[in-house]
Amino acid sequence: MTAVLQQEIFEATPDDLQEMLKTTAHFRDLFHSKGNENLRHVVSELQDIDKIFRVLHLVLIAKAMLFGKTSIEFGENGKAAKPKGAPPIGVLWGVTESTPGLLSLAAVLAVFFNTEDAEFSSVGKKSGINYQHLFNFYKKIILHSF
Repeated sequence: MTAVLQQEIFEATPDDLQEMLKTTAHFRDLFHSKGNENLRHVVSELQDIDKIFRVLHLVLIAKAMLFGKTSIEFGENGKAAKPKGAPPIGVLWGVTESTPGLLSLAAVLAVFFNTEDAEFSSVGKKSGINYQHLFNFYKKIILHSF
């Protein structure tokens, strides 16, 4: 989680300061030490299950994974379109409820979709985000909250 927030802060940092972070050890150390102080506070705030997992986008990501993109495309009548072709995996598996793993995966994919990583692997090649660790972290939060 901390790596994700650090990446977001880095990306929001002006380009000239990003260059200083890459080339100046003192500035980089100061950025990381002050950043870690603030990140501890942010991470503790985010660990509130009501804040982190009650996001419509996570539900839509999970639904699209299981039931296809047409399940989240709504017509003028407000209903999702019927899938064309073979039944989606969620139907084949008889999925009727979510699990901590599904919610964790949807949250990790939401992070991945907002990076420059071209492929989904345990550690992002460009972002350096450890997606496996993030998945385990999210799942631990969810399981601890039940």
